[in-house]
Amino acid sequence: MHTRDKIGLFKKIWSTLKQIIQKCAAQTKIKINLIEIIYPHLQKVKDVCKESTPSLDMLNFLKFVLADIRRKALHSNKVLREFLLEFLMVFCDCIPHNLHDEIFQICQTIMDLTKHYLQRQHIEKIISSLVDKYTMRSKAYKAIMRYFLQTSLQLSQ
Repeated sequence: MHTRDKIGLFKKIWSTLKQIIQKCAAQTKIKINLIEIIYPHLQKVKDVCKESTPSLDMLNFLKFVLADIRRKALHSNKVLREFLLEFLMVFCDCIPHNLHDEIFQICQTIMDLTKHYLQRQHIEKIISSLVDKYTMRSKAYKAIMRYFLQTSLQLSQ
């Protein structure tokens, strides 16, 4: 199966799973937490990122999954919040060694989700990864730099 086919298939399965969960929640009192379902897979991605830079498929997986996490969920889910803060630290180490623009989009998504919980070590790690001499400079790089600076200024006020 070609990579684009895999990504398309994953998007369809993910979308279907979300619809099933919404229907179940609407028709029954059973609540299924999408985050709990995907959490083990996020943990595997984190483990891979500790050893090497994520592949484009992995980055696309993260893009789809992280897009469904709401900032409000982090407020009430300490485990998810701590996971994302830890993952940000690991993920930043991958930025200088990755050639895909998606890495910046995902980093920005994680920063956006966790911006109210970021501490000094997170900010330092983000800065270090973005100014690393091996970090790819592109439009996506410029966009994340702009976002990071704007967010930093907003949070410091």
